[in-house]
Amino acid sequence: MCVVGDVECLAPIHAKHADWLLLPEYPGWIEALLSVAREVFRRATAEKRARDAERSICALQRFSVLGKSLLEARPGMVNALTSLLGNADLILLSGEPLPPECREQVRTIRTMALRLNEMVQRLSSLENEMELNERKSHVETSEIAMAESHKT
Repeated sequence: MCVVGDVECLAPIHAKHADWLLLPEYPGWIEALLSVAREVFRRATAEKRARDAERSICALQRFSVLGKSLLEARPGMVNALTSLLGNADLILLSGEPLPPECREQVRTIRTMALRLNEMVQRLSSLENEMELNERKSHVETSEIAMAESHKT
C-alpha cells in the first residue's frame, strides 16, 4: 500500500505491481487506511474461524462414521456374545469333570463376555439417547422457525 499525492506518477510501478493498492492523498486518508486494515483483520479472523469449523466438521464426520460402524456391528457382536455366554454356561453347568484351570478359564471367558455385553448395551442406550436428542432438536428447531414465521 502506498499513499501518494499524485497517483498518476506511480502508474508505471502500479502496472508492474497490480496487487499494490494506491491511495491518493486526501483528507481522511488515515481513516480510510484504518478502515482497510480493520477489514483485512476481520476477513483474516473469519477465514480462521472457517478453517477451524472445517476441521471440526471433519473430526465430527470421522466420529460419525466410527459410530455408525459400531452400531452396524452391534447385532453381530450380540450374537457372538450370546453364543459365548451360552456355551460357557453349558460347559460350567455340565456335570463333566474339568480340570480346575480349565473351569477357571471358562469362568474368565464368561466374565469377559458379560463385560463386553454390558459395553454393547451401553452402545444401544447411547444410540437411543442420541435419537431422542435429535428428535428434541428437530422439535425445537421447528418451534423456533414457526415463531420466527409468525413474527413476520
